[in-house]
Amino acid sequence: MAGLDWKVLVISFGAGLLLAGLLAVATIWLLIRREPYATFYRLTLRGKLTFLRLLVFDLRLPWYVRALPLAVLVYWISPLDLIPLIPFDDIAFALLVLTAMVWLTPRELISELLRAADAAHPHPAGQGD
Repeated sequence: MAGLDWKVLVISFGAGLLLAGLLAVATIWLLIRREPYATFYRLTLRGKLTFLRLLVFDLRLPWYVRALPLAVLVYWISPLDLIPLIPFDDIAFALLVLTAMVWLTPRELISELLRAADAAHPHPAGQGD
């Protein structure tokens, strides 16, 4: 009977991971169709990092919005996990914080920073929209 309990646990765990993965894919698919997320998605990796740097160090943002990446760093360093035994919760937390930062920032400022990041690191010739 103990073997059955482990099988149920493994199947439940696998189903939970599959459901979480499908939910993540669906959320990303919906977000990349909306602005400003669609523009962020089209940036190169260096452009995305530039956008994040510009966003964190822009003094027009309230201090609590600029402090959110520090919360991610503290969470990554801390031994505590929101969802134990699943290593991807760190990435999910970071994406959640990024989404909150974008949500708390005025749309005009986000658009300005996205344009600046794209201008600093344009797509290579023949790649991009």
